[in-house]
Amino acid sequence: MNSKLNDLLPSVKLNNHHSNDNYLSECFEECKKFMKENYENFTIGSKFIPKNIRKHFYSVYTFCRLTDDIGDESNGDRIENLRIWEKELDKCYISKSSHPYFIALENTIKTFKIKKYLFKRIITANLMDQKIQYFQTFSDLLNYCKYSANPVGRILLQLLNCSNKNNIFLSDKICTALQITNFLQDIKRDIENNRLYIPICDLKRFRVNYEEIKQKKYSKNFKKMMEFQVTRTKKLFEEGYNLINYIDKKLVLDVSLFTMGGLSIIGKIEKNNFDTITKRPTLSKLDKIKIFISIYVRIKLSLSPISGKNF
Repeated sequence: MNSKLNDLLPSVKLNNHHSNDNYLSECFEECKKFMKENYENFTIGSKFIPKNIRKHFYSVYTFCRLTDDIGDESNGDRIENLRIWEKELDKCYISKSSHPYFIALENTIKTFKIKKYLFKRIITANLMDQKIQYFQTFSDLLNYCKYSANPVGRILLQLLNCSNKNNIFLSDKICTALQITNFLQDIKRDIENNRLYIPICDLKRFRVNYEEIKQKKYSKNFKKMMEFQVTRTKKLFEEGYNLINYIDKKLVLDVSLFTMGGLSIIGKIEKNNFDTITKRPTLSKLDKIKIFISIYVRIKLSLSPISGKNF
């Protein structure tokens, strides 16, 4: 195994030998552990993904999260680190994976015949992060989401056996909305890394100075700008949420939980007077439980899982 790869990955020690029948199960178990330790916005949702694909969800999440971590936090030359990571992905497609996380991912890829370009796009987004610190227009931001977020939804559609042109179109909207919600949630964090995912044209439109954000100065203009971002993001959620009308009823709960997780972060932003410069909104365990109960009860009552007032 590449020694540089070891430096990029958490230490993983398995009990069984690579050739042992239980080894693959242990690889997936390590992905599950990694997800439990790192997944923030909606851990409850993962528990209700169909059992037969749950382990594959863990392997996909582990790859995506570690790609982001390498792009955001790894030591040394991050572009080089991402290239090393990309070579390990390539090995999944020629049956030469060596690290437990990639051995699990290789099995997922083979089982569901997932195209390499979807994973490559996630790496490309992180390579873009090394060179691009902000986006001039909303179209530029949407193009970035095409690489950073939408591939994840497309992969999940394949895992759930419901990938088609219509569902991909709607999934892209939900994933883009979730990504933008994360950007709005993380303005404070991102600006500390000299990044801003709010289009520059929107800053100009609402007369918000980039330096003011960098200095974490909350203002009326910033609030107005954030109101605009939130309204636009809610619209994406609302349009994408029509996906529940085209998928198996067993999957509606999962899509609703992830969607409502994003909408709940937006609700926190609204309650905090749209100030994400001084305080980062998060969901508590109690928040997540309330979301689950609400959606579960509404489904049982044959109501729309998410009330229209949330959009």
